[in-house]
Amino acid sequence: MSKPIIFITILMPFAASAAQAKAARCLTEKNLNQLLMASVQSVDFDQVVDLGPAFTEDPCPTSEPACKHGRAPVGKERFPQIDLAVIAFQPDCKNNVVGSNVFYSRSFPSGLSAQFDKLSGEVSNIRLQRWTQERFDEGVIKKGTPVFDIKPGRWKQPFPPEDLLNADANKTNADFMSPYPASIFKLLVEISVLQVLEEQGPLEQQLDGKYTYDFGTPDPKDDVTLTFRQFLQAMIQWSGNKASAAMIQFLHKRGKIIESDIKDAAGYPAAAAKFNRLNELFANLGLGTLQMNRTRSKDGLWGNRDTMYLKESSSISHISMPSWDTARLLWIMRTLKSTPVNQRPAWMLSKNLKVNPFLISDEVKQFFWADLKNQFFHEVLSNSLHCQQNLGGVFGIPALMAETWLSPEGLLKLPANGFPFPFAADELKGDYTFSGKIAECQKSAEVEFASKTGLTSVSGSQAGLVKGLSERGFKREYIVVLNSSLGSRFTDLDRLDGDRVIPCFDKTMCYTKRINQLGANIDNSLKGWLEAHDNTASAKSRNLGKTKGK
Repeated sequence: MSKPIIFITILMPFAASAAQAKAARCLTEKNLNQLLMASVQSVDFDQVVDLGPAFTEDPCPTSEPACKHGRAPVGKERFPQIDLAVIAFQPDCKNNVVGSNVFYSRSFPSGLSAQFDKLSGEVSNIRLQRWTQERFDEGVIKKGTPVFDIKPGRWKQPFPPEDLLNADANKTNADFMSPYPASIFKLLVEISVLQVLEEQGPLEQQLDGKYTYDFGTPDPKDDVTLTFRQFLQAMIQWSGNKASAAMIQFLHKRGKIIESDIKDAAGYPAAAAKFNRLNELFANLGLGTLQMNRTRSKDGLWGNRDTMYLKESSSISHISMPSWDTARLLWIMRTLKSTPVNQRPAWMLSKNLKVNPFLISDEVKQFFWADLKNQFFHEVLSNSLHCQQNLGGVFGIPALMAETWLSPEGLLKLPANGFPFPFAADELKGDYTFSGKIAECQKSAEVEFASKTGLTSVSGSQAGLVKGLSERGFKREYIVVLNSSLGSRFTDLDRLDGDRVIPCFDKTMCYTKRINQLGANIDNSLKGWLEAHDNTASAKSRNLGKTKGK
């Protein structure tokens, strides 16, 4: 059995110089933990503006508390929920895989570092709780109105036992409400669908088979027929919700998810599924916090949007992907049969049973990464879509856009109007304003970032694998996962004016620029460590990580 990874904290500057990195040569778990802590703290997330729980309501009477759009920083008393995890790979070092997980909240705005069980690798010192919108906002918007029913003190009320995601956590005083992962949960759907297809026959052959999504309405025009390959591309590469619903419906039709007979008034399941192969798969990998619950077979949808505040019927309380287990899943997906043994996951499922990363085949993993490498939405920790655009934030992780989305002239091509295939489910409408300087950003890119993003009003997330462009002299490689409450209702002071209350509605940048800066900080710091012995990359080192977000 390999030696378990243990993570602790020390204080040191987050942006290591090349000389410091060369002296240390190899990144330790201790260094990585403090690197993440300092990367978050330097960005001043207490300076974001919360536009409020009813910011999408129009008209919204100013007499209602929910309608008073924020115009001041949230401060430490309303500090955002941030769950950040990194696993770094350094094959030339004794500790060739190192990882860390840090948490921030209004309950601990200075941050907490995860400790891990020595056998299972699970977070052991922090109780991870399901997201509850009512708790976060300390109130509820009444259905169909902007009227806000204030529930003061709701944040500090004890969590019910059923909310605990990591049941083996120590009974300490540290509770963290895990942010809703938004669309990064589609990673779980893709892996599960690929496994089902593989069971039916050769994967490549199955991917080209067709599936018709029954939208559940009398009008057949609402239905969509695509190949599985196309549905999965639409779901992952530009986050198509209709494509996602189609693939969830497919899992139900194949009997891999059998929903509960207990329903709410809108027909959504109001209890756990009778059978859920998706949840079982990840539990069998020792990743029991990764869950998709209460989806329905009728249309594949995963929650009643009209009641997002109500835990009983909302999806956001019943889909969970804490960052550490998401990062460990990506580590499993990175692990091929050709991967050296000392770079493979080795946590224990029980006293005598080690995790088997090959429960998921190499073929499934290769298709999975091909989809993520073709990601269109580089706009969270990476920011290629908004590079050098007014009010668009810094470059972030300097990621290369996939050639799929670029014209020969270096202009951006949207997934719309029959591209990249006819009748693409949930294609973009073409009214987004993205950077016109993509070609310039492509020239300065240093890494490939195979990732998936997520966005709701209270969720800003991204999960993926960063890998240096070796042909440009860069060789760093790490997994990074951010789950946060910093969705589209959070913004920056310099993006507010009288006419543009919600910057996201301008079809520009839907996330606070501070997340881009966080990505830049993390990448620049890790570059200093992971490429310390590469003189070419060190000579090209930039100072993105040294500037605070403003």
